[in-house]
Amino acid sequence: MLRVDCLPGETKQLLEAISAIPEIGRFTLIGGTALALSWGHRRSEDLDFAFPGNKLPRDSCRTILDRLGAQGWRISDISSEMARMYAENDGDDLADTQQDWLCRTGRAETGVKLTFFADYSPKRQQPYALEPARLRCVKVMPPDGIFLLKSQLILRRTTSRDLFDLWSFLERGKTIDAILDAAKQENPYLSYEKLRTHLLPSRLPRTDPGLTALVDDGPTDFDSLKTAITRHLDRYEEALAAEILVNDRNDPAGDATP
Repeated sequence: MLRVDCLPGETKQLLEAISAIPEIGRFTLIGGTALALSWGHRRSEDLDFAFPGNKLPRDSCRTILDRLGAQGWRISDISSEMARMYAENDGDDLADTQQDWLCRTGRAETGVKLTFFADYSPKRQQPYALEPARLRCVKVMPPDGIFLLKSQLILRRTTSRDLFDLWSFLERGKTIDAILDAAKQENPYLSYEKLRTHLLPSRLPRTDPGLTALVDDGPTDFDSLKTAITRHLDRYEEALAAEILVNDRNDPAGDATP
């Protein structure tokens, strides 16, 4: 059962409104909010809807926005102007691949960020093939799919929320090897040492959105999060060292005398 009640109030309202719009069925809810709906492990406000194709179905995006507007939601375009200019310089239209909207209702001033984006890559199609959970018309990517995407995303960006999600997967039985295998779908030449630098960054970007954990015994800030991830990395490295030692002892060539 999806844990809708763990979402912030306005996010919950927006998700419930969107879930009644049939056109949203062309998209899949991914990211931290999708994971929070399964686990309730941290606060997540944004709604990220992915379309597994080269271009967004812009007619569906517009229908969804129009329906929300008719229900009283105030909607503003907050897409990056810099990204829009880069796209135009390349002869493209940013709205074909990503749209960012701020949705507010009532007297709310903060609002909820609603994103539609096209996510086409042969390396990332496996997560979309998994059976989703459903909230009326909304498809919610299951944790196994989010794990694959998060393990690849860590190579392109590092936020406290991404790290917390990966730590949560490790606590629930996923392994460093599994993260490495998933990340290698993005970069086949990735080494463990390089992955380690992504999992233990020296600092977070200035634009890091921050972290609000909803578990009693987990990390609550960047330093404690790095410490928690380091424990898993240390255990992984100890297991590797033990395996190498056993292999060396069992290797007849290692006992050969010149």
